[in-house]
Amino acid sequence: MKHTLIYAGELKQHYIIPPSGIPHSNVPGGDLLYAATGGKLWVDSITLLARVGENYPSEWFSDFAKLGLNSSGIRVMPQYIESKTFESYDQHLVKNIKNPASSYLNNGYGFPKELLNYSSDKEITDQKKLSNINSPRISDIPEELLGAKVLHLSPLELMSQTQLASFFQQNNTTIITVDPHPDYMEQRYLPEIKNLLNGITIFTPTESQVRKVFWGSTNDLWEMAERISGYECEFVVIKLEKGGQAVFERATKNKWQIPAYPSNIKDPSGCSAAFAGGVTAGFYLTFDIVEAVLYGNVTSSICSDGTGAAYIFETLPDLARSRLKLHREQIKRI
Repeated sequence: MKHTLIYAGELKQHYIIPPSGIPHSNVPGGDLLYAATGGKLWVDSITLLARVGENYPSEWFSDFAKLGLNSSGIRVMPQYIESKTFESYDQHLVKNIKNPASSYLNNGYGFPKELLNYSSDKEITDQKKLSNINSPRISDIPEELLGAKVLHLSPLELMSQTQLASFFQQNNTTIITVDPHPDYMEQRYLPEIKNLLNGITIFTPTESQVRKVFWGSTNDLWEMAERISGYECEFVVIKLEKGGQAVFERATKNKWQIPAYPSNIKDPSGCSAAFAGGVTAGFYLTFDIVEAVLYGNVTSSICSDGTGAAYIFETLPDLARSRLKLHREQIKRI
C-alpha cells in the first residue's frame, strides 16, 4: 500500500484555555495533528509520522483512526517522553504559555493535577543535531510509507526536517512542504536553512521569522521571499502579521498578495499549523500555489471557529467548499 500524504511532526497532550468557553484539558494536539486534520478536510489518505513515549494515551490512536488518520507511522518509544503543552488566550487573542495554574484559577476553573510540575521553559536545542527525542527519525519510518507522493513537515528542529526531507526525496516523494520551527529561523542558521530548502516545494514561514533571518540585510519582504526561493525552493508563502500571505514563485518570479479568509476567530490555537496542512492538501489536489493558499486560509478559518484539532470534523460537510468558492474572489495579484 502506497500512502498518498505523509504528515510528520510532534504529537502533544494539549491543555487549552480559549478566549471564551470552557478549557480543553488533556486533548490530542500539537502542530502535527492540527496540520493533519487540516489536510484531512480535503483529502482522504493521510498518515501520521511521529514519535511518542509510552505515557502518551494509546487510546487516542483509535480516535485518530475514526478521524481517518492512519497511525502506522507513529513509533511508541519504551520510555517516558514529555508531551504536555499549555496555552491560554485572553479576549484580545493574546497568547500565554506560562503559569497555567494562575490562568486556570483566574478564569474560575479547576487546575488539572497533570500540570502540577509543568514548565514552559524548554532546553535549548542545537538545531544542527538530532537532539529532540520527540522528533521522528529516519529509522522510525515504516517501509510501507516509502514512495509517498507528498510529505508535509510540521515544525521540528532543523536537522530533523533536513534529514526527513532528503530521505523522502531520495525515495521519490515529489511534493514536500515545510512549516519551519521558530527556533532555527535566525541568521546564524542560514547555511543550514539553505540546505534544508534545496528541492522543497513550499516553505511557509511567518513574516516575523523571515525578518529575523534577514535582519540588517533588507527590509523588503518580497526580496526576502525571492532570496529564500533562490535556495531552490519552488514556492515561498509568508504568513503576514496583519493577516493573509505574500506568495512568491521561483520559476516565474510571480507575486501574489492573498487576503485571509474573513472570520470571527474564537480560538487561534493550531490555526497556523492547520493553514500549512491545508496548503499541502490544496497543492496536491490542484498543483496551483494560489489555490493551495486559498485551501489553507479556509482550513485556518474553520479551525478558528472552535477549539481542538478535531473540531474541524464537527463542521458541516459543505462549509469548506462554500468558503473556498467565496475566497477565490478576494485574490489580489501584484
